[in-house]
Amino acid sequence: MTLSQSNPARLKLLALVLVGAHLLVTLLHAAAHIGAPVPSTTGQYVFVFTIIYIAPLAAVWLLLRGRREGAALLATSMGAAFLFGLINHFIVISPDHISQTPPGIWQAAFAWSAAITAALQLASVAVGAALLRRRNGR
Repeated sequence: MTLSQSNPARLKLLALVLVGAHLLVTLLHAAAHIGAPVPSTTGQYVFVFTIIYIAPLAAVWLLLRGRREGAALLATSMGAAFLFGLINHFIVISPDHISQTPPGIWQAAFAWSAAITAALQLASVAVGAALLRRRNGR
């Protein structure tokens, strides 16, 4: 059985679990940003607050109320968050790249939380897409 063939109630529960775990891990990552310290720009803060924190919570809220837009918001916000993290933590060499984190107790937390966050975001995209496919009759 594929993800899109799963029971919609189970997919919604999975979305809730993934978004909850994502919130916890991104809060750890934010603590590592502060503790390391790894600076962020105003634009990055705005993106993180709206797309990485608020949008997934709004998506789950919509999903739990049976709104189709929740699945689309989950897939698109987590996809955008994944690309943001991939570029900033793993591709572009900047203070936000995992190889540039200052040595210390926050270095490992920064790298691991970036990687775990990326995995949770990809899983959330898959769940959002599965919910969308299911609602489109596929």
